[in-house]
Amino acid sequence: MKRLFSGIAILISLIAGGVFATIYNEPIDVNSQSISPPLQNESLAEAMSQYNDGSFKQVSGPRKFQFPKDHGPHTDYGIEWWYFTGNLKNSSGSRFGYEFTLFRIGMPKPSNSRETQWQVENVYMGHIAVTDVANETFYSGERFSRDSIGLAGASSTEPDKFSVWLKDWVISGTGRDKPEIRLVADHENIEIDLSLKALKPLVLQGDNGYSRKGSEQSNASYYYSISKLDTSGTIRIKDKVYSVSGNSWMDREWSTSALSENQIGWDWFALQLNNNHELMYYQMLLSDLSADQMSEGIIINPAAETSPLSSDDVEIQNLDYWISPSGTSYPVKWSMKIPTYSTELTITALIPNQEMTTSIKYWEGAVHIEGIYLDKPTSGYGYVESTRSTNNNLSTR
Repeated sequence: MKRLFSGIAILISLIAGGVFATIYNEPIDVNSQSISPPLQNESLAEAMSQYNDGSFKQVSGPRKFQFPKDHGPHTDYGIEWWYFTGNLKNSSGSRFGYEFTLFRIGMPKPSNSRETQWQVENVYMGHIAVTDVANETFYSGERFSRDSIGLAGASSTEPDKFSVWLKDWVISGTGRDKPEIRLVADHENIEIDLSLKALKPLVLQGDNGYSRKGSEQSNASYYYSISKLDTSGTIRIKDKVYSVSGNSWMDREWSTSALSENQIGWDWFALQLNNNHELMYYQMLLSDLSADQMSEGIIINPAAETSPLSSDDVEIQNLDYWISPSGTSYPVKWSMKIPTYSTELTITALIPNQEMTTSIKYWEGAVHIEGIYLDKPTSGYGYVESTRSTNNNLSTR
């Protein structure tokens, strides 16, 4: 669920500050090196609230999903993302984690705009990260571009193809509810070239894909996941290339709305257990760091049947913390208890330092899982994302 907020707040602030209005029809490349955000101390909620100006549709309730169409763009809505994480290893057992996400951010059209080939209708942003567990090293990067003259974009075509690209960062796929997908991206010291094949059909989160994040009906997204994708390919770290395999997770969301005013962050869990069950849970955090009642999740069994989780079902306790170079204290070890499912899990970061050093800093990391699930011992791997308002200030880089 998290993609609605963390990566795009910087661009919302740029839109609100009028930066893109001045380049809407001009041949200027938009990238991470040339952006200096005008708003330096704005929270995510404040930045996102400026985006709700009526330019785009609001998520208002359940809808019917259509594939492959819904693998492609939804330009009537302000924001969407294609999100992948995975835990992989090479033939010698060395472990790696990765994240690769492409975001589309719709641009409200300036009233005085004119039609040109440089016209910006959407801005795309990408995040990439690789965790080298054996060497306890984490790498991350980002890039930006407009959609004009084909620099970035997204499409879906019948019978079953879809693609998203940001220059040479590419997500390309074939299939409907169990697609095969290729991910290609690089940034300085890291590069991924991965082939993914869904082992389970996609599942709709929330109320048939309508996923509430706050008390307002429109504080929501349309949200589906593919909880287990067989993954193989290569990861490059500096001058070393590793052949890897393992499992990935895919999230797809689109929306327009923001956090509620009293929400300051979230913890998001995507867990893959060795008994072929998966679990997603997001815990929205209020200003006193207590869990919002709007927190929810889902359990996916081996047959891809789902069971919902509410905030009344799940108890999460932070067991350990890590203070990042940016000065933010992130939890890096958690206890998750689900009494109604006789489940008690301990979730531990594979390495503490997995803070994204992107324009908006947040913790996105590979984790290991041990504990009891449905009254039986279990283990596994997954990904956790953690954000707090104290680490959501905009950076000039």
